[in-house]
Amino acid sequence: MIDVIEGKTHSVDVFDLEDYQKFIHCQTIDIVSRTIGDREYEIICDDEGLSKRPALVSAVNNDGQPMLVGNLIVMGNSGGDEDVHEISFDEIQHLKKHFMHVVTKGSGPIHHYTLLCDVEFI
Repeated sequence: MIDVIEGKTHSVDVFDLEDYQKFIHCQTIDIVSRTIGDREYEIICDDEGLSKRPALVSAVNNDGQPMLVGNLIVMGNSGGDEDVHEISFDEIQHLKKHFMHVVTKGSGPIHHYTLLCDVEFI
């Protein structure tokens, strides 16, 4: 899980829709397929994340443009089936190469969070 609200990444156990909503801090989730680097992943995100303030960017593409906002749960590639798969150790190691730690300071307090880079549409 990429937790931009708490500024950290960690593993979570998800069993049902309510778990996704709790960890992502939302009511409506979306499951999107994206490439990160040269691999495909399923990403569970807040479907209404852009309407929230502040809308914390959690994933950017190769040009630095925002791709996703809010907390994310990254899952393994589904391989075309209907199921969401647990992420493998190898996929976690791959993802770590695409994390950037960001520090922002506006008029409020300093905010530290992890940004997922090289995220592209499939």
